[in-house]
Amino acid sequence: MRWFALLAMSIKRLRSHLGLAALLLLANATTVAVVVCIPVFADAVSRTIMKEELGFQRLSRRPPFAVRFTASATLRRPLTVSDADMYRDWLAYRLERAVGLPVETTIMQVSSSRYDLLPVTEDGRRYTEVSLGNASVFFSGGIGEHIRIIDGEPYDEAASSSPVRLWIERSFAEERAFQVGEEYALGDAYDSSIAPLRVRIAGIWEAIDRSGAYWYVESPWHLDRNLLVSRPDYEAHIAPRMRSGVKHVFWYYIFDESHMNLSEGEHYIAALEEVAREATDHLPLGTMEAAPTLELERGQERKAILSLIFFGFNVPLLAIVLYFIGAVSAVLATSQSQEFALLTSRGASRTQVLSTTLLDALLVFVAAVPVGIAAGMATARLLGYSYGFLHFVPREPLQVNDASIDWRLIAACLVLTIAFRLAPAWSAARRSIVQHEHRSARRPLVWSAGRLLLMGVLAVATAYSYRQLALRGSLSLVSWRPDDATHDPLLLLAPSLFFLTAPLLLSEVFVVLVRPVTWVGRYLRSVEGYLGCLHLGREGGRYRIPVYMLLLCLSISVFYASLAYSADVWLVDRRRYEIGADLTFQPQQRGQPNATAAYRAEDGLIQIPISDYEAIPGVRAAAPVGDYRATLAQGTALATGRLLAVDRTRFAQVAYFRDDYASEPLGELMNRLAVQPDGVLIPARVAESMGIGVGDRVRINVVFNDDERAPVTLTVMGLFDYFPTMLPRERSVFVANHDHIQDLTGGALPFGIWIRVEPGLDGADAAELALAVERRVLQALEATGNLPQTLAEDQARLERVGMFGMLSVSFAAGALLSALALLLQGGVATQERAVRFAVLQALGLTRGHVVLAVMVEYALMLGFAVAVGIGLGIVGGRLYVPLVQLSEIEGVPVPPYLPLIDRQRAALIALTMTGALLAAQGIFMVRLVRAKVFSVLRLGARE
Repeated sequence: MRWFALLAMSIKRLRSHLGLAALLLLANATTVAVVVCIPVFADAVSRTIMKEELGFQRLSRRPPFAVRFTASATLRRPLTVSDADMYRDWLAYRLERAVGLPVETTIMQVSSSRYDLLPVTEDGRRYTEVSLGNASVFFSGGIGEHIRIIDGEPYDEAASSSPVRLWIERSFAEERAFQVGEEYALGDAYDSSIAPLRVRIAGIWEAIDRSGAYWYVESPWHLDRNLLVSRPDYEAHIAPRMRSGVKHVFWYYIFDESHMNLSEGEHYIAALEEVAREATDHLPLGTMEAAPTLELERGQERKAILSLIFFGFNVPLLAIVLYFIGAVSAVLATSQSQEFALLTSRGASRTQVLSTTLLDALLVFVAAVPVGIAAGMATARLLGYSYGFLHFVPREPLQVNDASIDWRLIAACLVLTIAFRLAPAWSAARRSIVQHEHRSARRPLVWSAGRLLLMGVLAVATAYSYRQLALRGSLSLVSWRPDDATHDPLLLLAPSLFFLTAPLLLSEVFVVLVRPVTWVGRYLRSVEGYLGCLHLGREGGRYRIPVYMLLLCLSISVFYASLAYSADVWLVDRRRYEIGADLTFQPQQRGQPNATAAYRAEDGLIQIPISDYEAIPGVRAAAPVGDYRATLAQGTALATGRLLAVDRTRFAQVAYFRDDYASEPLGELMNRLAVQPDGVLIPARVAESMGIGVGDRVRINVVFNDDERAPVTLTVMGLFDYFPTMLPRERSVFVANHDHIQDLTGGALPFGIWIRVEPGLDGADAAELALAVERRVLQALEATGNLPQTLAEDQARLERVGMFGMLSVSFAAGALLSALALLLQGGVATQERAVRFAVLQALGLTRGHVVLAVMVEYALMLGFAVAVGIGLGIVGGRLYVPLVQLSEIEGVPVPPYLPLIDRQRAALIALTMTGALLAAQGIFMVRLVRAKVFSVLRLGARE
């Protein structure tokens, strides 16, 4: 009864503070949603990539978790059809028990030994061969649903009399010119004493979808040499003719993917190995022929990496959630502190007082768990539609399942929730009513040893992590691997540590900076301004937590927006740099293994005027670009690379060239080539290492094709740091005049074409345009680069989709909770000062003057927080965006990763939050000042 009484009391307490209880439920549900969403989404992404890898390797839609066993009969260990059925059921049972997942589909194929396909006696004049080939006879469970009869009778499982009905796969029928209705004899290939079996071709079939899950082998499954029969015919006519009724058996099992959790990958692999050993022991020549063990290892590793990265990005959000829980818990504990004091004074023990708080926390958390799980699953699905930061597009939904939920994380959330709820109640539960009143009359200390220690530890950790990240150069999140010895896990937390520590320090700075505001207020003629400055200067500590929450939310939102914006821009810049233009073409390779320009005019290369390319619909501009292997020789030093022969008048119209690629714009570099026909542009690092200056003559050995090489002497006319298509692995690029190189070789050199397409063309349209260009030159050119198509594929990568989606959701959830926390703090602070406002009204101030005084105070705090928060986000972006990349490139990126600030979103975020908070605070004040003054003074309130 005692616990039932406590439970009833807890329910009544929650009902009496229904608004705070609802906020606690929201915070707990958000925490649960975050810890549910991340592993579920990471698991879904990993499983989808696992499917794509399997499909790419096998050119099929093989399920991500399917295994295949085989067995073959021997003289000592024969096999029958009933044995195959027994082993099928036994393997399914062992797989389900060992792996822990239900088997969704079971396929069994039974085949005979090889038979010679012989013409019947009356048909002997048609064929000159003794045997028309050899083949096996087989049946497979459920095959009728996955084949299409091209000609002949429908496939069925009914028994037939002599001659036995056979169905032949289309490719075998076409190869041997088999016709429906023809009769043949099956002779034993190993024992000629066995009388042949007369058979009839009942139909010709083909797979409905060869890439489907049913066809677990991607080749024609040896079906071009296998004769399909029904199971009754096999048991009646084929099995009795063999010493063992079965020669080979295949069992194929597909697990239920909806119950799969890649975090259990090691368990799955160990279970499969265990069943494989048992199959080897029990089955004749039994083996597990195929299992996704390698894919499971990769999937588990990929999920762990994505989960770690996503949690690293969500550290600020989790901090906001915990602060929100702490703020609500503190307000709730403060409102209940007098109640605790009365209970303690009347003999209640601390355990009893804390038990009621514990029950409160448990009730709220239990109610929040289903809400959080539902929200987390919905968010995981939503992340699959992400395209960019706060940008979602319709696409094929991501398959998520609740088996991926990590209940350990939910248990950790419960522990944290209880800790945050019990912490303020612990100190309140040990005070009597006298101690409570005494403490309420005193101001808390502005500084405390615990706060100073926390700030010091966070500052040291932030400085260390940034230093390590700066020394490393950059961190690629998509390709990050925890097992790499050079990867420090603390580096993932470096941005989060900065955005947790800097607002904490600045919120303390705010408390110190607002003290002189009191002096400023003395010189103001406005009563409202004076009162606002006076209250802010004296009680700036009240705004410590609101300022921290605002700084954290605004700075992290600006950083997230800048990180996503920089990643989007750099992705485009990177692909533009790698490809060079929208579409690039090189001469079609004709027998030459490597060199793209190893063809002469007599090879039949079709060359048309550049204006003809530009006349093709969709082409905005075109330019010839020759690409040849080259080596620059200067004394004993050599620099290998490629020579690009460009048309200086057209190249700038098609190529993508960023301002930081060289000290001069591309147009100026092309003008330098115009001044000197034999001019050449070379990389600045090559010029520096070889002591070459502008105006020097250099010799470049050019390989035009395998049979033709020639040294070319050129004049250095300019330098660059980066040039389109000059990748680190390809060393150097030298840029010369296309006309000059053609003149040196008599105009016989083939060259490629770079094209700039009309704006708005997507990947599919660009691919069609590339085909049109190839047809125009009779396939003499082949497309080597398609920028729109490549960008579309990159933007659809699931790792990138997940990161942008996670940034969007983290920002939205963080902004919502921060706003609620600020409103809660503002509402509580305003309510606590109700007596002060009533006194001011009693002294003669109007309600409007009181509202304006408070709004001045609030506006000063809000102005500081918004300005500093936006500035902090910009500083964080400048510091960390170049070092933390949403890409798979390891090391220093090429081209350089530029930190770009998304000013439009930053301004929108600042204006939205400022306007919403000012409006909400104004509503609070209007409601408060409308209260009856003398009622407030009579009831009293404690500040």
